[in-house]
Amino acid sequence: MNVKIQGFGQNRGNQKLKRFPLICSILSLLPFSMSHALTLNVMGVDNTVTPAFETSVTGYRWLIEEDLTYHVPLNGNGTVMMNGTSPAIDDNWQNTLSVSFHHSYMPVVAEGTADEPFPEDCSITAPGEPCLDPAKNYFISVLPDGGYSLGGAPFKAYSPSDNVTVYVNKNPIPTAQIVVFVHEDVAPINNVWDLGENGLANFSIILEDAGGKWGASAGIQTLDAFGNPICTTYQYTDTNGNGQHDPSEPFIPDPDTGEPQVLALGSGCVTDAEGKVTIRNLAPGKYGVITVPPNAVEDPENPGNFVSSNWIQTSTIEGKKLIDAWVKANEPAFFGEFGPPGPHVSVGWVPAGPDNPMIDGEVLTGGATISGQVVNLHLSRPPDTAFYNGGPFPHTTPWVGLNMGAAGLGKGIYAARANEDGTFSIPNVPPGSYQLVVWDDNLDLLFAKNTVVVNPDESCNNLVNSCNLGDVPVFQWFSRMEHYVFNDENENGKWDDGEAPMLEQNVILRWRDGTVYQEFPTDLEGVAPFDEVFPFFAWQVSEVDFGRFKATGATVIVDDGGPVSADPDESFGGVLSRQAQNNPIDPGSDTSAGSSRTELGPVLTQAFQAFLGQTNVVQWGKKAYAPGENGGVSGMVMYAVTRAEDDPSQAGAEPWEPGIPRVTVNLYDNTGTTLLATTQTDSWDDSLPTNCQYGANAAFPADSPFIFRGVETDCYDGMRMWNQVRPGVF
Repeated sequence: MNVKIQGFGQNRGNQKLKRFPLICSILSLLPFSMSHALTLNVMGVDNTVTPAFETSVTGYRWLIEEDLTYHVPLNGNGTVMMNGTSPAIDDNWQNTLSVSFHHSYMPVVAEGTADEPFPEDCSITAPGEPCLDPAKNYFISVLPDGGYSLGGAPFKAYSPSDNVTVYVNKNPIPTAQIVVFVHEDVAPINNVWDLGENGLANFSIILEDAGGKWGASAGIQTLDAFGNPICTTYQYTDTNGNGQHDPSEPFIPDPDTGEPQVLALGSGCVTDAEGKVTIRNLAPGKYGVITVPPNAVEDPENPGNFVSSNWIQTSTIEGKKLIDAWVKANEPAFFGEFGPPGPHVSVGWVPAGPDNPMIDGEVLTGGATISGQVVNLHLSRPPDTAFYNGGPFPHTTPWVGLNMGAAGLGKGIYAARANEDGTFSIPNVPPGSYQLVVWDDNLDLLFAKNTVVVNPDESCNNLVNSCNLGDVPVFQWFSRMEHYVFNDENENGKWDDGEAPMLEQNVILRWRDGTVYQEFPTDLEGVAPFDEVFPFFAWQVSEVDFGRFKATGATVIVDDGGPVSADPDESFGGVLSRQAQNNPIDPGSDTSAGSSRTELGPVLTQAFQAFLGQTNVVQWGKKAYAPGENGGVSGMVMYAVTRAEDDPSQAGAEPWEPGIPRVTVNLYDNTGTTLLATTQTDSWDDSLPTNCQYGANAAFPADSPFIFRGVETDCYDGMRMWNQVRPGVF
């Protein structure tokens, strides 16, 4: 159906507030221009036939948002605009992604329906301006009334054709599938499958619903797209004759219900004799796959973490035991990203346990002992990028393995868990060339490989001719955030001697739009450790709970990278090198300590950016309210994407539901007539972090701050800004 969205050039009056339980959005009713129109075409696509069949969709809702992402300037024909021999940069070049923040919110401009094409609301432009600005970019979303999926398209207002087409797929959307392969990792030990390594049977699969994004999981996925347990088998028409059900092959419907006819209800997904299992009939999306060995037991201190006495996992793609699988509608039974297609998820295991090392007694009959200590590889701040040895890992215990051959092409002959401090010792090694490999319990370390040559005299061929390798530095996949909450008796925002830790205080790491990335309560020592914070090259926001106690302030210690002090108090146990917090001068904080920054008052959030192998610390001060004190009224305005509760008054915010910025919230007395106070909800985009610290860059005047096109930059997303913890909101 074609709908013309057109302006009227008339002031539409005041704001309109739409209220729903736990959802609130404000759209200002502002003028439109008569001089332009935009034609929207919504086309339904049936992909079950060849060629795909298209038909006009007549009933839907639409929503237009301004697209604030940076756009490379283009000519009218779609080619890149040039400035001499170089690509042109938008007039608003300060917003190029290299030296700016990505926007967290795309403002709603207009909304309507197919039957009501003119938008009642327009919330982005100032009075007297058209709703759609020819110089700006937009995105339109379309939600059909039924029969078709959600769709959308980007556009620039008043393009030459004044025509935007949105395609929506016909329902039902084909299902997806995930092929999992579990195998030995012994020939050699290298965290990938090699020819000759056997598949492993009877490994159970735990499937997580990732909620479509990084961070807090939506929970365990136990049912398939038809509401039956995953790995249920159905009657189907085997059109390609391969004996395996592909998503494109039609089910045989149950004559009574019309639903797919069940052949056998699923009772868990388990690998077969070849180490494979296919989880079929899933809704398209992003999932996390965890493989669990037979007879593994759950670690009581780490719920959801299964430990086996006979197997240790080596494979990961970006850290952690959980491996991501992105699967689309009509997903094939293979995945192709790099090299030849293969399983969606491939997981290697070594036959060893924490107290049960793998030792090849037929090979390890010599007299040399290879020893050392696995430590953190601590990167220094750009542009003077260098590597330094840090301390042992406080949150995970390394494993070491030994492969035959310097290139690691021979079989694995040794695998054992190191000591808690990362020290290890491999005895009885005969002369020859070997590959020492390192991974860890939690798979937080990048799988590392080091060549070791044992000489005939039982020395090792290195700079010191010793088989004691000393420090063996290894990269982490993640950065770390250590949060502490303490009873700030004197309300100075600093954790002084004698002040007790506070337990059960919730700390949340959020994306900048307010959705939850991770959360953790403090323990008996007041610590909430976040050991697996992915280095996104983009800022996030940490938040401390405000439910029971008064916030008095916070002290932050930022990792500047580089050499780590031998003083454990200075380095928080060998994990960080303190960044100077008074260059540039920070007038809003106490930086008298030089290597820390303290804010006073109701400090509830801190924005941060961190990188692999780095650790940043925030110490949050709290105190019980005195008689007559209270914390005022606080809360969040959320976009209620999901309503899981039957009674909407009982609804709560889900981790994936973003906040809505710039919403006016008024407080009235109990009569509802007297306005007591008014405020607006926070906006990351309107309160960007500033005054980022130069740290080690202070030694390089040209880089403190970084100069872009002759202009000094402050804070932005990207590695060159390095670790920062600054005041910021979500």
